[in-house]
Amino acid sequence: MKRVVLLVLVVVHVLVSASGDVRRSDPVSGGGSGGSVHTAPSGALEKLIQEQAAIIQNLQARLDAQDQSLAAYASRIDALEKANQNVAFFTDFGRQPFGEVHITQDVPLVYNRLLLNDGQAYDNLTGIFTAPSAGLYSFTLHIMAPDAAERGTVEVGIFTNSTDLPRAVAVSEGGRDSNDQGSCTAVLHLAQGDKVFTKWNAGDEFLWGSYFTSFMGVLLHAD
Repeated sequence: MKRVVLLVLVVVHVLVSASGDVRRSDPVSGGGSGGSVHTAPSGALEKLIQEQAAIIQNLQARLDAQDQSLAAYASRIDALEKANQNVAFFTDFGRQPFGEVHITQDVPLVYNRLLLNDGQAYDNLTGIFTAPSAGLYSFTLHIMAPDAAERGTVEVGIFTNSTDLPRAVAVSEGGRDSNDQGSCTAVLHLAQGDKVFTKWNAGDEFLWGSYFTSFMGVLLHAD
């Protein structure tokens, strides 16, 4: 754009110089007639203006094309950076509590220990993963039901913010000496900003904690 402005200034200078050909002669001393005015041919000046306007238009078109190319390169670089980023997390209940964990209905399950959080997309304070970019993701949930006789089957699902229905459900049958485990995996295409979390889906409201119940996710590839 600076080059176009500079060219406009040059054109103005040329036009001003050309207009210098328009000159007035002093009256002839003693003569009865007034002075005469000599002007440059208007056709030549108009042609010069048209030529300079065509040059400016051509340069502007070239600058616009360069801007489009730069925007395309920037978009490509952004896509490559997203494709190369590492996004993965792994969380569980750790060593504490080693026993029953009560599940609050309609609230994302919050785990105690965060072992991996590449990309910082998982919030261990809320139990919610937020997709940093659009792409294909894989999430896996493992749960274990308590082995107490009074405990029954528990269901925990993998949910997203876009629907009230679980994308996958892990089922574990409780009961004395059962230590039954359930697992599920969901492969999801997420938009940037989509949220994924686990929460109670049905059945009993208790899990066995420690490292027997865990949640993990990974970006397979970005769009």
